[in-house]
Amino acid sequence: PEDTLQQFLLRTIPAAGGETPGPIKFPFVYHGVRFDGRCLLRRTLPDYPLRAFEVGLWNEASMEARIDLRAAAPSVRLLWPENPYWQAHAAITAGARGAPRARAAFDLYLDAAGTTLTYHKAPCSPADLQARFFLHLFPVDAADLPADHRPHGFYNRSFEWRQHGALLGSVCAALAPLPAYDRGIAHVRTGQYVSGQGQLWMAEFPAGD
Repeated sequence: PEDTLQQFLLRTIPAAGGETPGPIKFPFVYHGVRFDGRCLLRRTLPDYPLRAFEVGLWNEASMEARIDLRAAAPSVRLLWPENPYWQAHAAITAGARGAPRARAAFDLYLDAAGTTLTYHKAPCSPADLQARFFLHLFPVDAADLPADHRPHGFYNRSFEWRQHGALLGSVCAALAPLPAYDRGIAHVRTGQYVSGQGQLWMAEFPAGD
């Protein structure tokens, strides 16, 4: 059932060339049916000749596969290597991001510039992503906080997984952008919670070296 809550993307590439239209985003509920544990999604294509089309889940406008219609038998090419979330997974797997800043339900990585927090988990399942993520940032200088966040002492950047992450096979990777403060971020607190039930897990770590 979780799959039917996703937003889907479709981008068509005209055979005649020229400018490619932007992707169309649409929900499952208007174009799909679910039966016997299976999902079927049917989307009408434009009536002009197509060279190819790309499909995927809505996630920062990233496509997951391209279907080439020029071949005698349409061929499918996965676009995961070009997906920024798949690149994040590849960098983590290769050790390019170094050791995680913290390990909890997810491994947490902070880039050298302190501008992106990466969440990573493998293996991962849709159930791991259902709860909302809280992300609390504590700047070095409290004056950097927006006025409405100062009473709490941190900047609340909480998010739903679909805003910053993707489930790629059995791998979860999300890149949460962090605001730039003049004197930087002192420490980060993050985790997941369910409204009315409380916190599922939490990790807190210094943002500096």
